[in-house]
Amino acid sequence: MTSLLRFLSRIASSLALLLLLCNAVAWGQPATAGFSDGALEAAKTYLREERFGDARTASNEAIQSFLSNTFLTDAQTRAGLTRAVVYRAIAESRQIRPDLAEWDWYVAANMDPNVAATVLSDIEGAAAFPSVNSLWVVPPGTHHVGAADRSVTPPKSIRRVEPKYPMRARRLQVEMPIKVETIIDTSGQLGQPRVLTTAADPSLIFAALEALREWTFEPGRVDDEPVPVIFNLTIAFKLAPAA
Repeated sequence: MTSLLRFLSRIASSLALLLLLCNAVAWGQPATAGFSDGALEAAKTYLREERFGDARTASNEAIQSFLSNTFLTDAQTRAGLTRAVVYRAIAESRQIRPDLAEWDWYVAANMDPNVAATVLSDIEGAAAFPSVNSLWVVPPGTHHVGAADRSVTPPKSIRRVEPKYPMRARRLQVEMPIKVETIIDTSGQLGQPRVLTTAADPSLIFAALEALREWTFEPGRVDDEPVPVIFNLTIAFKLAPAA
């Protein structure tokens, strides 16, 4: 009986999203805007019902919609993506995926820290993430790569995943490098990403961080011992020349 009710609920949610699309078309509004709003509300509802798998699916649908929408302003896209990523982070944290949840919380905070904090506080029983003010506190024992500390052997790339160029940025003909400061730990994993290129289209910021999530390194070393290091990385978004 419970499975049947969940199945019917999913159908109702899908019909509601379809209705939003139809209304958007009927009133001459961008269809993707209506779909994004509907997916966000669905994700919020699923979280409150503790249907975390469905919440993550709806969050991803909203994210993809924002990444392809050229009708929204940068501010609207930034706020919408932030909200969707916070919802996804909450769902992941409750699905016992703290690694994904923590990274998504950083993604949201890089997009819009104020919106991220507000959205998180709006979900009763949401996972406790670090406060925005404490996200980029450098852990003790972390080294700086470069002139500040010449004793450090820099990390070496092992796995590099190229970002997916967002449709929004392609359609708007936006191309630029996104610089990100990270901490690479003693196992070669990236953490605490901080976007240094703040004046960028939010879809590129999201795409850059989504790719960096998958990168791995040989850790930095001091006297041949692995140490955590602050390391800057650049993700280049450049459109292919016209044929």
